[in-house]
Amino acid sequence: MKSNEITFGEVLLEPLRNGLTRPKRVRGSGVKMVNMGELFANRRIRDIPMERVPLNPRNPERDLLRDRDLLFARQSIVADGAGKVSIFEGADEPVTYESHLVRARIDPEKADPRWLFYFFESSLGRNRMQSIVHQVAAAGIRGSDLMRLPIPHVDLDEQHRVAGLLDTLDNKIDSNRRLAKTLEEIAAALFKARFVDFVGQNDLLETEACALPRGWSWQALSSIANVLGGGTPKTTIEEYWGGSIPWISVKDTVPGPYVIKVDRHITEKGRQAARLTLYPADTVVITARGTVGNVALMSEPMTLNQSCYALRSDSEIGQLFLFHSLRHAVKVLRSRAHGSVFSTITRSTFDSVMVAVPPEEEIVKFEQFAEPIFARIRVAMREAAVLAEVRDALLPRLIAGQIQTSPDGQSAEKPA
Repeated sequence: MKSNEITFGEVLLEPLRNGLTRPKRVRGSGVKMVNMGELFANRRIRDIPMERVPLNPRNPERDLLRDRDLLFARQSIVADGAGKVSIFEGADEPVTYESHLVRARIDPEKADPRWLFYFFESSLGRNRMQSIVHQVAAAGIRGSDLMRLPIPHVDLDEQHRVAGLLDTLDNKIDSNRRLAKTLEEIAAALFKARFVDFVGQNDLLETEACALPRGWSWQALSSIANVLGGGTPKTTIEEYWGGSIPWISVKDTVPGPYVIKVDRHITEKGRQAARLTLYPADTVVITARGTVGNVALMSEPMTLNQSCYALRSDSEIGQLFLFHSLRHAVKVLRSRAHGSVFSTITRSTFDSVMVAVPPEEEIVKFEQFAEPIFARIRVAMREAAVLAEVRDALLPRLIAGQIQTSPDGQSAEKPA
């Protein structure tokens, strides 16, 4: 170990502790419990939905989390997942954690838990963690190895400043995402009330499917929108890849409602080979594998692969009305997926999924209400994506000490 390093165990307030083992038969009541799913889905764990389990009656406080406890994945199917870190940021009620996780409670007089969280997220921290991962049936880490893991010995005030800077970026990112989610829920609630529950419509006519307001009709998705398929350029031809045009794959539509950040890009030649260009407000739906049925809107011109379909509305159907209709019909769409290896939606599936279509003036009213809401959602999501890129660029340099902060909140490149 280098002279400017200490072990992780030296900054702990108490020894590492594994979580609770609770069989399914006792789950359902008690206190909230962080499972592996919550850890992998949330970098920062707050008051989110979780399973409930009973605590040990003798010493219930022993297994509860405190604000700024760190949680590490002890095991993972893949090596990269072992040692994955999340930070617990408090909740309105007691929360415990499961046996596949290990809790680290940091002594605040020795280290800032937020700085350690960002350290273990950085490339330096991930590389250190990978050095103690052992692989048998699954990848895992041992608590004894984690205790001995070398970490940088950084001045506590510097830790506070670095963590505060990164924390501010994360808070702004989370705030934008919460705003986007809230606005999306407002539009979805109006759509459901008006076009699913028919609130305010007293003149209902009985049909073979169910009651519809007078002047409405049941229509197949394929009859109110053009269903467009994607394609994949040959991966062996280099001039197809690495360009500036986003190319959507199965993983790019989560979370919604907009596709904002796409990792893979193609060239203009690749776009021509993919045959289809999507435009802002086109709706894309994943048609294969584990994310089948995921739906999202485009935020800029993109292309898509053969595991996706795009729906583009005709002149009478508003794109946001179409998007919400498809979102509402997702369960039906997924139920009609088929395939021996992977569930798959084919073009003909859209012929059998019916939606309630109102008179054109009703769609126009909804579009006028929803368009400014979704414009704000798009801005919030784009800003969150940019801030996340800034955070990710700063993180390794701040942790490595290549950028030093000062008490006045300014930062500067460290002299070479």
